[in-house]
Amino acid sequence: MGRSIPSVTYRVENKRRDWELFRKALPPHEQEAFEELLTVIRNRRTAIDAAEEPDIAVAMLLAIVTHLQGALHVRTRPATQQKRLDHGTQ
Repeated sequence: MGRSIPSVTYRVENKRRDWELFRKALPPHEQEAFEELLTVIRNRRTAIDAAEEPDIAVAMLLAIVTHLQGALHVRTRPATQQKRLDHGTQ
């Protein structure tokens, strides 16, 4: 019989363990930020799996970048909308 394909959860947790020394080398406040990013990854396992990316780190980083871009978009959206209203455009 052939080997089964490891689940995305298994692959993500393996990579997380690979990154543990990196996390420990960060200052405490950045360790906390890194843990928050790992939570983002855990919450987006379905999207990571759908990416069908052979290198799980690429899909994990894509999930982080997408989350950060979404957060940035939300923070800047009101200012952009206000400028449009001030100029009479929509």
